[in-house]
Amino acid sequence: MKDISISDAVLYVGADDKTLDIFESQYPIPNGVSYNSYVIMDEKITVMDTVDKRATDEWFANLARVLGDKKPAYLVVSHMEPDHAANIKNFADRYPEAKLVGNAKTFAMMDQFFEMDLTDRKVVVKEGETLSLGAHTLQFFMAPMVHWPEVMVAYEQSEKILFSADGFGKFGALDAEEEWDEEAARYFLNIVGKYGVQVQGLLKKASGLDIQMICPLHGPVWRENLEYLLSKYATTTDQESINAGVKRVRDILADNYVHREEANLIQSKIREKGRYQVIDKVQVALNEKLDRYEATFENLGISRVVVDSITVDKNPKLLVTGIWCMCTLVYAYSGDRDEVPWRLHRLMPVQMSHDDRENYLAMRAKFTAGEWIDLLMQSVGFNPDLFGDRAKLLHLVRMIPFVERNYNLIELGPKGTGKSHIYSEFSPHGMLISGGEDRKSTRLNSSHT
Repeated sequence: MKDISISDAVLYVGADDKTLDIFESQYPIPNGVSYNSYVIMDEKITVMDTVDKRATDEWFANLARVLGDKKPAYLVVSHMEPDHAANIKNFADRYPEAKLVGNAKTFAMMDQFFEMDLTDRKVVVKEGETLSLGAHTLQFFMAPMVHWPEVMVAYEQSEKILFSADGFGKFGALDAEEEWDEEAARYFLNIVGKYGVQVQGLLKKASGLDIQMICPLHGPVWRENLEYLLSKYATTTDQESINAGVKRVRDILADNYVHREEANLIQSKIREKGRYQVIDKVQVALNEKLDRYEATFENLGISRVVVDSITVDKNPKLLVTGIWCMCTLVYAYSGDRDEVPWRLHRLMPVQMSHDDRENYLAMRAKFTAGEWIDLLMQSVGFNPDLFGDRAKLLHLVRMIPFVERNYNLIELGPKGTGKSHIYSEFSPHGMLISGGEDRKSTRLNSSHT
């Protein structure tokens, strides 16, 4: 267990996971990730969240070490995502006298995730309500869509600790030697970046609290420079910072994306600089004569670049249609005419590099139809709370061509009514044909009138 001192009464029982290379099947995490969980030792001992199933044994060992012969009274569930909620049932079975604390949405989702009898074991909390543990008191604040609909945070009033769920977290194991800003920004943009309005709502609630420490579900515990951390989140969700982020993405694309007509120029840059980062579509094939994997860079126009087996195992779509990647290429000419000078130093996929359909289907089964519709709406940039049931379905009709063969959708309507928005947000594989300006048909009207 990590020797992390939070306070005399608040103890860390989480775990690092350095065996996971891709977070949520799409985000590379070269330095792993932490699954944070905490215990508040008081008259009513309280556990703050569980951990991913990958860390089950370590988490229960940490709990046993901290609890000794004592039993927990409560498990607070702030977020139902599997990397934090996977062990709820295991905990409930192991500690049958403990009660589970969550909001109404928490328990609605829990009933779909697990088969267990929680009769007389539910403590349902609402916005601003408190729960006394003895010397400590937890106050709860709802944080919907940061970044799931049931999320809530808890503020411990005596020690002024904010248990912030996925807010203020970062990628990386707790002992990873890396700058906080870059990985925290990448975590924010990938995990909660779409929910800027909801994040601002949470920050407004936090601004009214005297926070001395922040304990997130991923990443380090914050004790100092809290103003800096809060300001980073506040400015990351305002329009100016969003525009700056967009500019940064555009700069990265301008500097690293390989245009076919500039292939020779980029090859020269790699040679002259020794190493260079490119964004290109990469496809890998097995060279059975040399018993090795070799990559072809579509726009850069180079091939036979050796790829190690580990990279291929992690990104199997490289062997199928190829995937877009950000790669660091090194130039190392050996003088051997039969050997290519290009060396692949690092490959990071920028689109999903493997399918996890079994997990996807299993998780889909946990959602009701209404919850799934809301998730789809949120995924394409709409706030489902602002739409009625009919309006939601009208928007989702536009997605049918993505899942049905030979289905062509024709939609007529004025400009600026959102007809093409879903195609730009949902998938790069959609083809949108715009009819342009409408005009009076000469076939149906006399040309003399």
